Amino acid sequence: MFLKEIYKRWLDLKKNLDLRNHRYLEIKLENLAKNPSKMLKDITDFCELENVFLNPPRISSEKVNYWEKSFSHKDKNLVKDILGDTIELMGYVI
Repeated sequence: MFLKEIYKRWLDLKKNLDLRNHRYLEIKLENLAKNPSKMLKDITDFCELENVFLNPPRISSEKVNYWEKSFSHKDKNLVKDILGDTIELMGYVI
């Protein structure tokens, strides 16, 4: 329940605040895993830093959705029961 409340608060804030005029960048792990060079460039550009990542770290795409293989059917249903609607609002599917 703790995570659900945190996620719901964040989604409420995000919906009600105009973040366009603030220094805000949302990063999703799956985007970082899919294209680390581009994401690191986006992050350093956003932070107005020099991009010195010659060899960006690699994140295995298997790590991004590790829960799909490692969670039991029972565990997936529990997560869906607790966080289902919230996760969907964040753009994910269980």
